[in-house]
Amino acid sequence: KRTDSSLLERKVDAKMWTWRSLDCKESRDPSEAPTSREDHLRIVKEKLCGLQRVRLVPVLFVEERGAVSSVKRQLHAEAYEVPTSQLVPWYEGLLILDALSRSASPVPAWFQEVQPILAQEMKNLRLSPVLYVEKKLLDSAVTGPCCLDSNGAAWAHRRRPLRQDSPAAAEPSPAAGWYQVTAVAEYLPPWEALVHKKCGLYQEYYMVRWGPPFDKIDYSNTEHGGEGPGTTWEPDECLPDTLDVLRTSAKKAWLAQAQKRELREKEELAVKRSASEKELIKRVSAESGDQDAGSEKTRRTDLNPKRLKLCPDVSHPSVGHAVSSLPKSMDEAMIKKDWPKTLDDYPCNHPPAQPPGCCSICSCMEDWHLGELPDKAKSWISDPSRDALAERAMQAFTDQSGLVRKRGAVSNMFFAEAGAGVKFQRLPEQGGDAQASFWALSKRLKEVAMQVAQAMPLGALKGPRGAQAVQCLGRLNGHVLPVSRDVEYVGRSGPYEPIQFEVGAGAPYWLTLSSSGEVVIGDNFPAIQPQKVPLTVSLTCEQPNGLPQQTFSAIVLPQDSSNGSKALETHTQEVVREVQGLPEPQRGFVEARLAPIFDFSAKQCRAAHLGTWLKAVYEASIMLQTAASANVVPSLGVEGGGGDATA
Repeated sequence: KRTDSSLLERKVDAKMWTWRSLDCKESRDPSEAPTSREDHLRIVKEKLCGLQRVRLVPVLFVEERGAVSSVKRQLHAEAYEVPTSQLVPWYEGLLILDALSRSASPVPAWFQEVQPILAQEMKNLRLSPVLYVEKKLLDSAVTGPCCLDSNGAAWAHRRRPLRQDSPAAAEPSPAAGWYQVTAVAEYLPPWEALVHKKCGLYQEYYMVRWGPPFDKIDYSNTEHGGEGPGTTWEPDECLPDTLDVLRTSAKKAWLAQAQKRELREKEELAVKRSASEKELIKRVSAESGDQDAGSEKTRRTDLNPKRLKLCPDVSHPSVGHAVSSLPKSMDEAMIKKDWPKTLDDYPCNHPPAQPPGCCSICSCMEDWHLGELPDKAKSWISDPSRDALAERAMQAFTDQSGLVRKRGAVSNMFFAEAGAGVKFQRLPEQGGDAQASFWALSKRLKEVAMQVAQAMPLGALKGPRGAQAVQCLGRLNGHVLPVSRDVEYVGRSGPYEPIQFEVGAGAPYWLTLSSSGEVVIGDNFPAIQPQKVPLTVSLTCEQPNGLPQQTFSAIVLPQDSSNGSKALETHTQEVVREVQGLPEPQRGFVEARLAPIFDFSAKQCRAAHLGTWLKAVYEASIMLQTAASANVVPSLGVEGGGGDATA
């Protein structure tokens, strides 16, 4: 049997669900139909269909071993085996519980045990069946435990991908056991079918419109009959795979209707919330005697009692800031008059640093002098071991009389400055300003790397080395470069290492990024893949306020399974050719960074993986960028400025 388990997160201790008997002693399959007429009649009579005979159990994943997997109920509990095909993704399990809670039928007793899990998860996310069907089930079939396709292959519970060819024309006289289908009218996802009174199995269900002579029969009074004549609800395993195109059309029609329904429910919820808020305002204002309450301004009076004009917070737009009053003059006495003297004077959630404490005991807020701290030595941060190590390090540094000179012994403004005998020099020039050439080459290497990003094979993004590709592109684009090499890095211009990567809108559902930038490629991408897939990546950096969020664009080639080495040879030769224009002393350092992609002894390109190539070019670009703005001095013991330089 085959099964598609690509939806499962196979990380150790990943949360998921499994199907068990009501007493949790054995696995039980909710998608399995009765095997005989007697079993069918017994299940209907005793009402053992659907969730009256099975239950969902939350588990932690341990290990997959083909057809079976090891799971455990709790973190340190003993593991046990379950069929891999009966594991349910965590999000899908929440959809089942949500459908059960909305069902008009009585909920089973075991639902009370898992209801707190659903309630807790609903606090952090809004479940969307539409999004799950669109991203996870549109190209797959949720079927029974043993479903045969037209090639004779058996599938268990999940079949992917769906066929794209249209079904053949129906025969006038179908073979025994086969019936004509004129249309697949409606679709139900498995969690809705499980609680539907006309369905009851955990499979996708379709309302089938039958051909002659059954198109005139009214099945509405049967256990699976549809509302119109000649229609019945059928589980996925009853429809052959030759009808996959009709399956997909029914799913898309359901998505369109469900999207409208979700939008309508969202609007109704907003209206209810607005009405409840207005009712609350009226009730509160009636109790307080305020007859003018009821407007938005009054509702927020308790948060902004002075009704000041608020400026939105840079990090949290829902938070506002305002200045309640300004001093009438810049006189020191007037300024100190309004200093917060007690804890109650400070804004909410913005207390003073402890120690030293409130402003009533010191004058450290006066930025035109040192202030008068009660404990100028700051004994509360004293650490003898750390202080001794810091003293030794500073002493060793200031002992280098050829490089540094101690200052500030009289004014107590202790600092170290470059020694008088040290002369800063520009790097050796060769055909122009060397540092200008560093700057230009750094930008050029970044441009070449972004050219490579416009044709990245899908095969090169897999594995540990492929994970470096997006990370290195993010590092090249994550910081804001100065407009020229003469602009110093003073905190605003970077460089800033991206701390989070996020795929932009329009990315395919089978390609995602972890927060650290590692590429995650699912096995659920369609059989017919496009030649090019555009990819936009947003980067979050720890950078000063006011800088826009950085993004970069790339193109993935899904049909290319290579590691990208052949296509990189031209770009490698271009990079090496550009590097040859560097001054001789510094060229060797850059060539050492590029050694993984080019053999400088044999003068030929190496067959480098895309991730390896981008890592080498990134390191060379950052090295050149740093050297472009570095001040250098001659090495110790070298006279006349000859020899190597020390940054």
